[in-house]
Amino acid sequence: MAYNLTVGWQPGQGGETTVGLVAGKEPVETPADSPIDLYQWHLHDGAAILPPQYNSILVLRLGTQFAHSVNPVLGEEPRYSVTTIYGTAWQEAGQ
Repeated sequence: MAYNLTVGWQPGQGGETTVGLVAGKEPVETPADSPIDLYQWHLHDGAAILPPQYNSILVLRLGTQFAHSVNPVLGEEPRYSVTTIYGTAWQEAGQ
């Protein structure tokens, strides 16, 4: 879930969210303090690209079938958002 707080976003400034069906994944180095293992996800063609819209909430239901990425913010324009992650990783880790 992400709450977008940037006013006046324009195409080309980055920060778009891409969502799609998973074509595959491979493990990447995971920091010791991460509650979940990290992966590089590969998406099938036809993924949706969602631009950040001011004062909006983006909620994604993800899993082994769906994944997302956020494009880097470009230029000098900052992107403000509040992002939370919900899942079962803590429960599975016994916490």
